[in-house]
Amino acid sequence: MEMRIRSTVLSGLYRRHLSTYGSLLLALLASGFILTGCVTTQTESERKKIPFTFTDLTPIAPQPDAASIQGGLSVWYLPDFNFEHVGEMPKGDPPYSWGFAGKPILILDRKFEPQEKVFDSGQHRGVAMQMDGMIQFPTSGQYAIMALSNDGIRVYIGGKRVINDPNWHGDQFSRKNRLEISASGWYPFKVKYFQRRGTAALKLFWKKPGDEDFSIIPAEAYGHIPK
Repeated sequence: MEMRIRSTVLSGLYRRHLSTYGSLLLALLASGFILTGCVTTQTESERKKIPFTFTDLTPIAPQPDAASIQGGLSVWYLPDFNFEHVGEMPKGDPPYSWGFAGKPILILDRKFEPQEKVFDSGQHRGVAMQMDGMIQFPTSGQYAIMALSNDGIRVYIGGKRVINDPNWHGDQFSRKNRLEISASGWYPFKVKYFQRRGTAALKLFWKKPGDEDFSIIPAEAYGHIPK
């Protein structure tokens, strides 16, 4: 009888320990799967929320004379192309062997209805454009920048690609990236953008040092020197 009681007690203790160790083992395995990404994976929308910080942005040197600067950005249109990605646009800078120059784009703050022509391209669909010029940062410090676009867009400042949302898509915000501006003044600026079909949108926002919210980059921040 005593041996049977002792065996029962030991058996119960063994089962309890086995249950505890089993739970612990399962927890460790689950955490391992999570850490290695086998259970949860990061979505594209979640990745877009993680900002990049761009440093060593190169200002224009020497800074341009104020008398030589005209407002807005120069623009070159590429009509009658159904691009699906900014990377399909020509490499290098205009003028290209096709397309045409348009009137300067004074501010990037537009949404277009389905039949509304994109700026002065003369077309409401199947058009790409490259805008070149300068952007002026009024103070040094950390800025944030993002775009609302429909369709694809890439933005370059001071030699760095600071916005990259290049695919064919509906209205959507890009990643909110940060810019470390070491000195106030004018920086090289370039935008590649295309509209495939349907509605179109092109808005560019910044958050200046000390600001709580994003705002449209104002017209006075853009400039170009006519060629």
